[in-house]
Amino acid sequence: MMSNAANASVSGARARGTLGGGLARTRARGRGVAVVSPKGGNGKTTVSSSLAVALGRRHQTVLVDLDVHFGDVEYALRFHPIHRLDDAVRRLQENSKVDLS
Repeated sequence: MMSNAANASVSGARARGTLGGGLARTRARGRGVAVVSPKGGNGKTTVSSSLAVALGRRHQTVLVDLDVHFGDVEYALRFHPIHRLDDAVRRLQENSKVDLS
């Protein structure tokens, strides 16, 4: 049985003609959480990393460290990323039409 929201989504898709092959394609909206402070050394990395790990156990989760110069999330989670935010910034500076995907 579909929820009212899913039912409305299917009805809206039918009205727009976007319901393909008899299957409803709905997209759930995600939620965002920001851990912010202008001062360093107050635990933003610890809080955001722990929160992402806890949420990641039940939901698809993305953690973005927007501190280009001093981002430490990769170290807190013991990741070895292939690309970092500063790589994306550098590529955009080199060519503003570049596709970052």
